[in-house]
Amino acid sequence: MEKRSALYPPSTWDECVELIKKIEKYCGKVGYDAVAQEFGLTNASTKSFTRRLSAAKQFGLILTAGKTLQNTDLARQYLYPTDELAQSRIKAQCFQLPPLYSKLVERFNGKQLPSESMLSNILMRDYEIVKAVKDA
Repeated sequence: MEKRSALYPPSTWDECVELIKKIEKYCGKVGYDAVAQEFGLTNASTKSFTRRLSAAKQFGLILTAGKTLQNTDLARQYLYPTDELAQSRIKAQCFQLPPLYSKLVERFNGKQLPSESMLSNILMRDYEIVKAVKDA
């Protein structure tokens, strides 16, 4: 059996923002398939789409219920900022929500970050990220 990595956001922040923008077109609440079609997909079960959903949930940007997606208050605050620094503050808040990122923030808060290669080794050794994806 193939070893799986610990839970981490498998899509980029920009991909998640693209998702919440598409959900917002539907007043912030919509079915999975409608949003998948916005990405040119025939159904909502493709890996690229489910990865994006997983990442957006971990960042606190969406809620899921049944076959429905909904933007959170954080997503709406990000999409409709009320001051120049709002998006930066919200992004920083969201990046502390995924379990892996929360652990990394706690571990390196106030300390110099390791190089990318050292961080990828730390991710593999200490946080159960599989070797095949540790550099991503």
